[in-house]
Amino acid sequence: MPDDEGWWRNAAIAADSDGSSLLAPLLAIGVALLLIGAIAALLTRSEATLTRWLLALHKLLARTLRRPRSDTWAHQSVADAHGISLADYIHAIYGFLRQTRARDVLMIGCGGGTLATMLDSDGINVTVVDIDARSIELARRYFNLPDTVTCHVADGAEFLRRTRTRYDAIVLDAYNGGDFPDVFKKSSYLSSVKAHLTGANAIYLENMLVDDDDDRAPDNRVRLLQQIWPDVRLLDCDGWVDRNAVIAAGAVRGLRKPKLILRPARGAKKLERELDSLCFRRLRS
Repeated sequence: MPDDEGWWRNAAIAADSDGSSLLAPLLAIGVALLLIGAIAALLTRSEATLTRWLLALHKLLARTLRRPRSDTWAHQSVADAHGISLADYIHAIYGFLRQTRARDVLMIGCGGGTLATMLDSDGINVTVVDIDARSIELARRYFNLPDTVTCHVADGAEFLRRTRTRYDAIVLDAYNGGDFPDVFKKSSYLSSVKAHLTGANAIYLENMLVDDDDDRAPDNRVRLLQQIWPDVRLLDCDGWVDRNAVIAAGAVRGLRKPKLILRPARGAKKLERELDSLCFRRLRS
């Protein structure tokens, strides 16, 4: 969470969870695109030009008429009064960590701290690293992040370079806008992650933002991780826009599709449906 202003702005976005207020202007833009494409095709007599415009229109309308996967839209931190997340990808990561029986977990990126809260309730040792002190402050104030969760204000990659501690699992959920900061895209960072993992069931997990089915970012990210780990899997859900996928590397061959383990006070049935729709998928070219 970048700041208090951003926090309230996120709440306003969540209030229009299906984007219905944007429907009319986006449809108008779509019609305008179609008209421009038709005019361009007539002037150039190029079928390829018209095809490109129709594809652009199709993608715009798909994003307009289909609901985002999360009712709270762009990957916001949402939890019940006990700090249990209402986001499916958080429960997916939590489920993987439970399957591998991780006891010491490093989280790079705090967000609302809901994953840390859930793990802490199971007696798991959690260390959170975030470059922005305000993220940790807001997580403690609004999401009940327990004092028993150790938090450090630091750059995640730099923290790994300096610490000698090794972990059963490391989780990356840190974004600059809609993408990982550049430092997390380097092979040196991933090699450092691997060097700080220990045990036969050691696992590295990433939350990956996905625009739509045409977005190849998660596939490319998996290929990058495959340069460090021989076994990498991608948990995703086709057919949704503005969704989260989970990338798992390390001891992942035996991972099963996660189910809802820790039920929130509200929204449990919806979470069960969302988790059921997730699946491990093959990479796309």
